Amino acid sequence: MSREIQVRFCESRGVKFPPATHLGLLAEEVDPVTGELLGNFPQAFSHIGLVNAAYAISEAERARR
Repeated sequence: MSREIQVRFCESRGVKFPPATHLGLLAEEVDPVTGELLGNFPQAFSHIGLVNAAYAISEAERARR
């Protein structure tokens, strides 16, 4: 899934997409003042959390139908 689609998916549900590189990689940290991505790339635990959150949103929406 492209980053643009991921961002639109999150925004359509009122969820802020985590800052990532142009490749969609998540950093260990984000500078709260500048928004600069800091630390190592990629972080598997961050990506797993993002995938799990998307799955949970999808399942909750499915349960409402």
